[in-house]
Amino acid sequence: MMRAKVLRLALGLGGGLALGACFNTDFLAGTRCESDDECGGAGYCVTPINAPAGAKGYCRAPGPDPVAVAGGDRHTCVLTVGGDVICWGDAERSRLGGVTRSGDTGASALAVTDAVKISAGAAHSCALQREGAVVCWGENAHGELGDGSYEEPACADGGTTGGSESCPAVDHGSPRRVATGTLQTADVACGDGFSCLRGSGGDVFCWGRNDLLQLASATVDDGMGGTGGDTEGDTDTGTSSGTSGTDTDTTDTGTSTGTSGGTDTDTDTDTGTSSGTSGATDTDTDTDTDTDTGTSGTSGATDTDTGTSTGTTGTDTSGDTDGGTVHPSQPMSSTPLRVELPGHAQAIAVGRAHACAVVPGGVYCWGSNEGGQLGLPLTTTNAEPVEVPGLVGAIKLAAGARHTCALLGELGADGVVAAGAMIACWGANDDGQLGDGSTFSSASPVLVGAVVDPIAIVAGDDHTCALTRDGSVACWGANAEGQLGDGSTSGRPQPTAVVDLADVVAIGAGSRHTCAVRDHLETLCWGANDAAQLAIEGSSSARPTPATPP
Repeated sequence: MMRAKVLRLALGLGGGLALGACFNTDFLAGTRCESDDECGGAGYCVTPINAPAGAKGYCRAPGPDPVAVAGGDRHTCVLTVGGDVICWGDAERSRLGGVTRSGDTGASALAVTDAVKISAGAAHSCALQREGAVVCWGENAHGELGDGSYEEPACADGGTTGGSESCPAVDHGSPRRVATGTLQTADVACGDGFSCLRGSGGDVFCWGRNDLLQLASATVDDGMGGTGGDTEGDTDTGTSSGTSGTDTDTTDTGTSTGTSGGTDTDTDTDTGTSSGTSGATDTDTDTDTDTDTGTSGTSGATDTDTGTSTGTTGTDTSGDTDGGTVHPSQPMSSTPLRVELPGHAQAIAVGRAHACAVVPGGVYCWGSNEGGQLGLPLTTTNAEPVEVPGLVGAIKLAAGARHTCALLGELGADGVVAAGAMIACWGANDDGQLGDGSTFSSASPVLVGAVVDPIAIVAGDDHTCALTRDGSVACWGANAEGQLGDGSTSGRPQPTAVVDLADVVAIGAGSRHTCAVRDHLETLCWGANDAAQLAIEGSSSARPTPATPP
């Protein structure tokens, strides 16, 4: 039995927190306010997410109270009023921070500051800081931490570090700053081995694994910035003796000092499959001939790889590196790559192996289309973002393993969802995760019935939940672990109310569990608990109704 252990993660880049600009929480007491200035420098002005337009907020002092929650495959994290991040669940692969190996269920506590948003992926997590930087921690076999490094594959599959000769004690749990340079980030979202961010100007960048085109590129050969056009700042990601230059519109990725050629032979042995499931063995022998042409400080260096692979058929998810930020034998990038969209993104969401963005006039998706979650027929693949057909008025998104949902409506000037919003979903529906009352998959969006006045949506692997303006939560889809919170383990193809839950101000979904934050700063979770992701002491049993972590 895994024992729950709550941990603090060191984000430690200093500064304060303005929660009112990120998400909203009703504290039920305290001085009313319209801005942080009215709190006398001793706290933050926080407005309820379900408050009427123009309503005042409450002054709240920094502290350990939760205001947002995010779920991964086997772990959960909350964001506190003070900008701390607290996580619990499975500590393997450094999900909770620190140096860990297979079988660990805890890690050392670390200081936390300055987070304003969190997101949890399969085995890694990221936090957005007030200053606009992004930091990530956890597994790094695919470069998902975004700092230009990869983790040794053997260490990734057997636990993040083993402290042995073959697995040196390298700490992949301490949060690392994503290589975004001076880019100001507005949002971040994590998937299975990859992450995406949205800049304050609407540009979208992704990094990590790309075996299913999660990075929206058929070839991964560049650092952050890709084809240029970044008006938000400069990012330098030179990783060898080249010195990056400065350009107001482009990203410089000088990675060599001239023209070089060479042949390297890498033998990768991987145990385990994606989604955190172990068991498969994949042995690949790759011979790569790399020709690099580039000048120090000059953007646009070209890297051409030709590889011959022999071995067992399968997906090579190894994380070794060939001296740069792009893996030579497996499509992945450990630094952000630009996603080319037809307009500036207003919202993003990341699923297990796909991602979507709201742009003016529509929603565009990229990555895996196994269930039709891109809005394309199942047999269709595309290396570029594609528009979801027949979808108008999307303002927020949620992405699961093989399905996607959009909140349709309008945002008020204060950022609060206006009354009358609706939900549309598309993709796989074998568990009823589309919420239309059927179990028929649909590449075209279908409307979700029986949810009145939704203001937020989240998605797990095969279930979906919505928060409504009155503070209640409804869920639908897979329910084998009780992740719908209706007191049963029966799947529901239509929304069903989470029992004994009211006054909710924030929700989050993991693969097979769900959590909510109530307006008096209480976190409740339900669903799978095999890795202590519900933080219920002395139990690893699933819970079909909300339970309060200690």
